Amino acid sequence: MLSEFRNLAGGLAKDDPHWLLYKNGDKWCDLHYAWNFHDLSLEKCLERRAVIVRHLSRALRDADTYVVTLGLCEAWFDVQAQSYLNSTPPPRVASANPGQFELHFLDYEDNLQALTSIYELLSQLKGKEEFDLIVTVSPVPLNPTFTESDVVVANTEAKAILRAVAGEAARRFSHVTYFPSYEIVMYSEPRTAWQEDQLHVQLPMSRHVGATFLDLLGLRDKTDIEPLTDCNSSG
Repeated sequence: MLSEFRNLAGGLAKDDPHWLLYKNGDKWCDLHYAWNFHDLSLEKCLERRAVIVRHLSRALRDADTYVVTLGLCEAWFDVQAQSYLNSTPPPRVASANPGQFELHFLDYEDNLQALTSIYELLSQLKGKEEFDLIVTVSPVPLNPTFTESDVVVANTEAKAILRAVAGEAARRFSHVTYFPSYEIVMYSEPRTAWQEDQLHVQLPMSRHVGATFLDLLGLRDKTDIEPLTDCNSSG
């Protein structure tokens, strides 16, 4: 996320138009963005990036409220580019670039420093303008882990780190607020909260979290989203 904030603010990889773009067989993939950017032409990758940067860089400057959701501690790092990826390198990309990618586990200090850097970037960007940075932690668990730990153990440690980082940032910085989407889902009735795969949150629960969030901002009366009334039921 820090890389994207810097990218949108105009301060990253200006001298490398192919930054975090990789040949993937006869196509290209963009590992700065989500996995579905893995099978495109180079022209399409660059075109999509231009659209994203054009719209989101303007939004970054115009917005006064920002929401950052912390989700993972495991991250792939490109040694050559000295940059973190937002997607796992596909097998063909990894095999074609041996030794270029490293798996890093971002600990409490790493995550807190990154979130602090995001806050400082926004403070500089907004100047004297008021802004709010709302930090959440994703309740969605790891599916696989690249560590040697059991996935449940790895997920528990990661969420604990990220929740602690979010809380510290909210205490440390006047413009940061923690929103407890993690707790809302995790401490609700499981059958209400989770789909059958136990990985994805049910749509009514997502709407409940959204309604509660809008209440925080004082905006729910402008939408038709209603919170659940029985999300904590044990029956």
